[in-house]
Amino acid sequence: MDEDHGAIPIRGAVPGGRGSGTGRHRTPFNVLRGALNREVRVVLRGGVELRGTLRAYDQFINLHLEDVFRRAEGGEARKYQELFVRGSNVVWVEPARGTEE
Repeated sequence: MDEDHGAIPIRGAVPGGRGSGTGRHRTPFNVLRGALNREVRVVLRGGVELRGTLRAYDQFINLHLEDVFRRAEGGEARKYQELFVRGSNVVWVEPARGTEE
């Protein structure tokens, strides 16, 4: 990534690790908590990119997204009303540009 847009790599993160919940250290769960009911950009293994509203997540980083645009590398965008994403496929999650406070 060329710029930091609030993206937090998911692999290697430890729930409840040092600093979690303090607001001082950014953990994947802090980013997800702050992004609930907001538009996010999700990059999956294989270069698939999703952009949609984050409605829920769990401790495995399984994601529930609504109003989702999905684009595979070099492919056309497809729109889905709702998607459930298995956490083991998630590479990173970030607030969508223009949605940060």
